[in-house]
This record gives sequence, C-alpha cells and structure tokens, in this order.
Amino acid sequence: IYVVCPNTLTANWYNEINDYYNGRVKPFICNKTKNPDRDTRVFITNNESIKNILPYIDTTCKTMLIIDEGHNFRNLNSSRVQELLELREKLNPMDVLPMSGTPLKATPNELVPALMLIDPMFTTDAAVMYNKCFNFDNYQAMEIVTSRLGKIIYRKMKSDVLKLPNKYIDELPLEIKDPDPYLLENVKAAVMDYYELIFPTVIKDNKDIMINFVDMVKKYS
Repeated sequence: IYVVCPNTLTANWYNEINDYYNGRVKPFICNKTKNPDRDTRVFITNNESIKNILPYIDTTCKTMLIIDEGHNFRNLNSSRVQELLELREKLNPMDVLPMSGTPLKATPNELVPALMLIDPMFTTDAAVMYNKCFNFDNYQAMEIVTSRLGKIIYRKMKSDVLKLPNKYIDELPLEIKDPDPYLLENVKAAVMDYYELIFPTVIKDNKDIMINFVDMVKKYS
C-alpha cells in the first residue's frame, strides 16, 4: 500500500495503521535518512516528496495507491500532479483510491487528475477533449454537468455524520486448545518440510523454484 498525503497527516497514517495492526504491520514514512524493514508493506509520503517513494516501488506484488486529501491535486499542469501521475504509471497499482472531503470549487476540470489516476484509458488526449467540453462559464451548461455528476458521485454532508458513534476497538478472546502448531518457528519448520518433500517433483516443471527455493520458503512461511 502506497499512501500520498499532506505532510501534517503522515504521522496520523502511521499511527492509525500501527495501532490497527497492534504493531504487527510497521508503516514506513519515506525519507532519505533511513531504510524500511525488509517486510514493510505500507509506504507513506507527503505531497511535496512523492519522488521519495519511487525507490520502494515493488511491481512484483499487488499494490494499492491511496491519495488522501485528493483535492490538493486539481491542476493538471502542476509539478505535484505530474509527479503523482508518474508514480501511478510506475506503480501500476490494482487499485487507486483518491479521497477527499472537499467538494469541487470551480469547474469539473478539477476532476481531470483524479480521472487520469483511476482510469488508465483517460489519457492526456482524453483530458484535452474533456477540458474543451467543460471549459465554459454558461450557467445552464454547469447545471447540466451538476446533474450528470450527481448521478455518479455519492456525497454526504458533514451534518449527516456528526451523530455517528465513536469508533472503538473490541478485543475478542479466541481460545486455541493446542497453540504449539501455530507458533511461528513451528510453522516455518512445517513449510520447510513440505517444500523439501515436493521439491524434487516441482523443479522438473519450474527451474526457477530451485533458484529461489530459500526465498520462497521464507515468503510462504
């Protein structure tokens, strides 16, 4: 998971993820002064330092890109938006989630960066055509656009959510009668035993397994 957010929210993302997983998943705030752990799964960077996340892109696994306060990326010509689009292209994520609690302020043109992020078919050429269609000041035309967008955008006012209950984390006790097989060292040993059992047969079909044997055992255990 790759998170892009305002600098003031990087600590929030880190703390929320860390708390949610009880410290089992350690996020990494991307900077040039330290390196992430080998098993890091969440990378966080701020809007001004998007390029800091590029060295940690892993295209060998399924990824997700989250853009918090996505309304900060409205101007397609800004260097910030171009860096974000470059990140999206290099990451090639399965899912892109732009989030914002701020409504459109001016015209539908503000949606162009978000559309390019979530839809690979929405190219620069498509953006030019889109801008021509919606580059107007005519009130009636804006009303038409508002009507169309209203059919596809789900919006809740702040007053609608003020009465929601406070979030809480509830611990559910789970009794395991025999915890020994689930201890990490025993799981690793069991995986190793299984791989050694199937190893001679499997490598006949896939020579790469022989090369990556140790790494695969670590991964799947």
